[in-house]
Amino acid sequence: MYNPQLDTFLRMADAGSFNKAAEDAYITPTAVIKQINLLEARIQNTLSSIVRIP
Repeated sequence: MYNPQLDTFLRMADAGSFNKAAEDAYITPTAVIKQINLLEARIQNTLSSIVRIP
């Protein structure tokens, strides 16, 4: 099953920043942040506590 929020998170983890992930996905950095916030709400945890992005 495809999860766009998870896909955005993986792009961000690979890219290392919101801006680079947004550029790779052809969306705005604000949209990346919104997708991450939706994913965090869904898993009821902050992703910064799970993974550290350099």
